[in-house]
Amino acid sequence: MRVAKTVGDVITEARSVLQDVDSASYRYSDADLYASLNTVFLTIKSVRPDAFIGTLRTFDPIYTFSDSSTPFPIDGQFFFSAVLFVAGFAELRDDEFAVDNRASTLLSQAQNRLTRVR
Repeated sequence: MRVAKTVGDVITEARSVLQDVDSASYRYSDADLYASLNTVFLTIKSVRPDAFIGTLRTFDPIYTFSDSSTPFPIDGQFFFSAVLFVAGFAELRDDEFAVDNRASTLLSQAQNRLTRVR
């Protein structure tokens, strides 16, 4: 049986991409990653409004850490794009990786996946 993904799973997987998995010393706060997640859904909505057809969420989503068990609100095919976007937005704020364009690469990969999904 396949378990439905949640918005908390997006954050967990984005932390894995960011190599930020030690809860004792997270580089990125939950608040920052959830803020990025909210931006992600707005981004997906602007590029692929069809992703939201048939969902109950007709408003702009605003998630917080307490919503971590909320089901991922759109089709699962957009899940990994959301993970990459959250990681990319987080990297934009991290000067250490700005030199090697990691944020740009993650955001590009997310955008490419988003536009290829049909």
